[in-house]
This record gives sequence, C-alpha cells and structure tokens, in this order.
Amino acid sequence: MKPEPPSKKRLKALRRGALAEYRAALCLLLKGYRIVAFRYRTKLGEIDIIARKGNLIACVEVKARRSL
Repeated sequence: MKPEPPSKKRLKALRRGALAEYRAALCLLLKGYRIVAFRYRTKLGEIDIIARKGNLIACVEVKARRSL
C-alpha cells in the first residue's frame, strides 16, 4: 500500500521551511560562520543547522513565520 502524496498545503509549508533554513544559513555565513551540517538527525530529533565560528559551535533551530 503506497502512502498518499503530501497535500498542496503541506508542500507549501515544506517549501517555506526550506527557504527559511536557507536564509538562516546565509545570514550565518555572512557573519563568518562555517556551515557544518544541514538537517542533522539524532535519536531525539533533528537539528536544522550546525555552524561553527572559531571554537564556537552553534546548533540552530529555524522557525518560519508567515508574518515576516
């Protein structure tokens, strides 16, 4: 039995989230961070972006809002 394809509403939300992650990564790059990983999966969930600047490692959770 095949799973149903995502609805148009769900696809739109996925695109909005991917765009928000791209913008966040771009912002981090412009501030001098190096992107180490995108959508890093763990047993407990997913980390959207892992970035590094010198000795600092930043784990970033991106939230997209319609109102921005």
